[in-house]
Amino acid sequence: MEMTIVLWKELWKLLKSRPHMVINHLHRRKVDVNREEVIGTSDHKDSRAAWRAYHAYIEEARREIIGRHNRGLLLDIHGHQHDGDYIELGYAIPPASYGLDMSRVSGSSIQDLVRRTGLTLSDLTVGDLSLGHLFEVEGHPALPSPQRTDPSSFKYYSGGFTIRLRLCVDTTA
Repeated sequence: MEMTIVLWKELWKLLKSRPHMVINHLHRRKVDVNREEVIGTSDHKDSRAAWRAYHAYIEEARREIIGRHNRGLLLDIHGHQHDGDYIELGYAIPPASYGLDMSRVSGSSIQDLVRRTGLTLSDLTVGDLSLGHLFEVEGHPALPSPQRTDPSSFKYYSGGFTIRLRLCVDTTA
């Protein structure tokens, strides 16, 4: 969680605007907010209430951001329990797609960023302009990054339900 707080503070300084932050303090055994409701709550009443509240907060922030800026960025930050001391950056790109012709990949959570910037998906995921590269420069190993361009050789989660449910895109395009 401390990495999330540091990132939130840095984004606030960079953007000169306070980012929204929604934190789930419940253990994944109680409610998994990154799964469909029935699966993530085991259809338990209290877990369903927590799941719905979490997603309602995200939706409220998304609506406010889109209303103000016509686009936004959703970062879903959480720990992982497999080996590897690295930050996983899931862009909803299957691990097997890295190393192939990334121009053919569709459905990425940063596809709108590719369109708006003119950069390639490779630039933004494994290039020197990638978030992974920025983490690496600060001493935090990341996957994918220019140093780790092939997530398929690691235990890697490419992104989850929360991101896919609420992709924030430029509504003026």
